[in-house]
Amino acid sequence: WTLVGTYREGQYPIFGGAYLRWWMVNQLYTMLSRGIFVHNLPLFYRLLGAKIGADVGISEDAKLSEFDLLRIGAGTALDNCTLRPFCMSTNGCFTLRNIELGQDCSVAAMTVIAGGASLNAGTCL
Repeated sequence: WTLVGTYREGQYPIFGGAYLRWWMVNQLYTMLSRGIFVHNLPLFYRLLGAKIGADVGISEDAKLSEFDLLRIGAGTALDNCTLRPFCMSTNGCFTLRNIELGQDCSVAAMTVIAGGASLNAGTCL
C-alpha cells in the first residue's frame, strides 16, 4: 500500500508514475510470493485487498493479481486459472478494470479472465 495505495479502475500512461509503481509491486510479489499463506490462499488475497467471500477455494496454481480489483463470491472455486485486471492498450496506456465473480462459480484450469469481466452466480468456465 505504500507504493500504490489501492488500485483503481482506469487508464494510465505507460512509463508514468502509476506504471512504475505497478511494475515495482509485481516484482516484489514475484520475489516474496505467498510464503506461509500457501495453505490459506483466500486469507492471503484478502490481506492484499481482494474481496473474497466465505468457502472460496483457490488452487496453489491460480494466478491472481491487482488484488484490490478482484471480487470473488462465496463458494467459488478457482483451479489453475488466471484473473488479470491489467491489460495493455494500443494508445500507449495500460488499463485496470474490476473482475467480479458471483457466488458458487467454478473457473477451470487454463481459463483466463480479463479485466471488466463479471460472472453471474453459478457460472462454470
